[in-house]
Amino acid sequence: MTREIFYIDKKLSFTNTVIALEQKKNASEIVFSNIYQLIRLFEKHFISDKSDKDVNVIVPKKFNVDEVFTQFINCFTIINASGGLVHTPNDEYLYIYRNDRWDLPKGHKERKEKKETTALREVREETGVSNASIVKQLPSTYHFLMDNGEFKVKETHWFEILSPTKVNTVPQKKENIKEAVFLSKEEVFEKIPLMYSSIAQLTRKFFDGRD
Repeated sequence: MTREIFYIDKKLSFTNTVIALEQKKNASEIVFSNIYQLIRLFEKHFISDKSDKDVNVIVPKKFNVDEVFTQFINCFTIINASGGLVHTPNDEYLYIYRNDRWDLPKGHKERKEKKETTALREVREETGVSNASIVKQLPSTYHFLMDNGEFKVKETHWFEILSPTKVNTVPQKKENIKEAVFLSKEEVFEKIPLMYSSIAQLTRKFFDGRD
């Protein structure tokens, strides 16, 4: 099992499986004995290290990867968000273009709001698509963001969302969204190099589950 958290395009992976030699060449490794040591090594090898190399956290076999990952992210302020991967019955997929990246509609969860409600609201606000319904929940993604000099963890809950038809979209300009378009599967994969790593990974996993 592997759990992952991103910072822009840099990835921190938690695993207790054997790391392939090729993967070792492209990433640093952290070996730890307790959560406090893990945080110190994380600050040294992930935050202070200015390289773009990924970092693998090698979780000892006696520990559970999920439990270690949860303990780790709970050391930071967690911001909850939700978003959606919207598609039509004709296999057209809704993506947005903002800040020179292809992305999916998402946003912060409001107080007392259900995560499903957040996902549908953000899709409506960012793209204008309002006649959609949730199909099922997808894997959550995690990434670091910097807020007033502090690293925080953004946990985004994702949902597969069905729009009955391909409708006209209205990109939310105040959120710097330049385009909100329905793409074919082939067009989606063409744009993966211009997605954030977490969005690219979510996209691949989604289509792997549909093939």
